[in-house]
Amino acid sequence: MNYEHNVMAFDAGAALLAQLRSGQAAWTGGHLSAAVNHWPGMVDWPIPDKIFEDDAHATLAVEFKPPGHSKREYVTGLGQCLTYLRNFRFCALVLPEKSVDGYPVAEYLASVLNEDCARTLPIALLSYSQSPGTLTPVIALRPRIGRLPEFTETRRLTFWAYVRDASPADVFDILAKMDSDNCNFTQGYSAFWNSKRATGLSLTLDGKRRQAKAHRFSERQAGDVAERTNVNLLMRHTGLIDSEGRSTEWGYHLLRHGKVYTPASQSFVQRFGNRLLTVGKHLDLILWTDRHQRRMPAHEKQNHEQFKHALDEGLVRDGYIRAAPKNAAKPTYIRDEPKYWNALGLMETAANSYFHPGAGYVFNWRAILSMVNADL
Repeated sequence: MNYEHNVMAFDAGAALLAQLRSGQAAWTGGHLSAAVNHWPGMVDWPIPDKIFEDDAHATLAVEFKPPGHSKREYVTGLGQCLTYLRNFRFCALVLPEKSVDGYPVAEYLASVLNEDCARTLPIALLSYSQSPGTLTPVIALRPRIGRLPEFTETRRLTFWAYVRDASPADVFDILAKMDSDNCNFTQGYSAFWNSKRATGLSLTLDGKRRQAKAHRFSERQAGDVAERTNVNLLMRHTGLIDSEGRSTEWGYHLLRHGKVYTPASQSFVQRFGNRLLTVGKHLDLILWTDRHQRRMPAHEKQNHEQFKHALDEGLVRDGYIRAAPKNAAKPTYIRDEPKYWNALGLMETAANSYFHPGAGYVFNWRAILSMVNADL
């Protein structure tokens, strides 16, 4: 997916979420409540463009199709929706009214869904003519009949990839250990720790040597396990390893790229960043942040900590995250993400700071566009 597709999918998702939360989504037929948020879980494959969940755990997977494609692309979208129904209760297909040749493809797919054999499918159809942010319901959501997909409880609270502790160079080293030793993430991480972290050879986000750990990796050390968990989440949320800790096809692609161009190369960083922005949904967070901070009052943008608290509150109000439990260990959900974006070259700095008092974050959109389009 290129940058334009991602931005349009974000706009469509924002429009749907706003409709749902305001009770203006008549096309749901009452099958989802207004208490809807972004689903914070993780799936290996297939991956919908958006997933929403209400307080009764009813889930809606959304497949977005951009304009300018042939009829085949939009028919494929209906097939994708069918696969999503194995994991999610409902599905919605969002597509343009017409295909690139002027054929009324939304009307055609509506007729397909109205065939006797398809009338029970819990799939909604919404179309747009100009902007994906302005959607017209074509087929309303139908009730789910038969066995419901099992709901997977999750402790994850954000829709974007977790970023703590690991640099792109660390990710390469772990993938390399997993490949050379033919092992899973847990074993590969231990080998990485003992050969890199314990010897002072692992690198920080800015390419400097980390302080060496004073011991080999130990399952008995809570700090060791916590750091491993953080790295696992980063690689899992970016689709580089699967739920069993094995390298995915994309993990192998990234490893091969690092072997050819070195993990210190801009080319490798671009492709790692692509996974973080697209699969890891950091582009969605950046788009939301950029738009939200423009509406924030000046007094909420005077210092960085206050700004991050205000962003968290906005994310909760808009339904992108759920409110943090009282007395939570960490003050905000947004913590290391801006530091990570800055290290990847996605932010403009002033006075050696990526936070700009009175403005918030200033994003380097040329670098973001280039990274999103740098597919593996």
